[in-house]
Amino acid sequence: KYELRHHPEVLMLLLKRFEYHYMSYTKDSRAVDVYYTINIPETYELYALVEHFGTLKGGHYKAKIKPQDEDRWYEFNDSSVTLLHNMSHRNKSEKSRSAHLLFYRKKISDTGTQDKENKVEEGRRKLKDDDLGENDHLMKKRKTTSDSTLVHRQTGHEVTTCSTGHSDQDSNQETAVLNTEASIQGLCPPPLCLRLRRSRRLYVWLYVWLLLVFVFGIFLLVIAMKV
Repeated sequence: KYELRHHPEVLMLLLKRFEYHYMSYTKDSRAVDVYYTINIPETYELYALVEHFGTLKGGHYKAKIKPQDEDRWYEFNDSSVTLLHNMSHRNKSEKSRSAHLLFYRKKISDTGTQDKENKVEEGRRKLKDDDLGENDHLMKKRKTTSDSTLVHRQTGHEVTTCSTGHSDQDSNQETAVLNTEASIQGLCPPPLCLRLRRSRRLYVWLYVWLLLVFVFGIFLLVIAMKV
């Protein structure tokens, strides 16, 4: 006696159609009862079966499948699909000599279906609330950033801008005040452009002076060689 302790969502039953007999495999083609519904004690519903025709060395497989959202059976035979009219759940079972692999799906009660739908809806609401909360947080963060002072570095200077919602003249005055206060407090370093220009001029004049000395020396050397 076998006992099934863990009931899966999909239950597959393989019928032992082939057995080893006298150094070869033989096929057992006895008719078996294929039940559309089984209770173990969970209720399972048949939704697909695979049939085998022929022998192990040369045989053919067919499949019969009932889609989950339909109450009709289809037969799949290589590339052809046929609607079956003779298979119905009106009969509890049917005899088959070719059934080889059976697929059962756990049947969910109406209460279980409702609970599952409630959980899905609750999960959707939670995701929606999380998205709304994240959007509110981003909006508050953007508002705080727009109201705060932004400091940009451009060409070695620090330009301080303040978004206060006043006119352009007031904004310019406040910017000048902030620049003055920042310079007094040592937050903004003195501009380096003037120093760079002076250093560049000194290097240019030094280079010109050395070049003149070099040319003058060559001139004196040529005169000395002619003499």
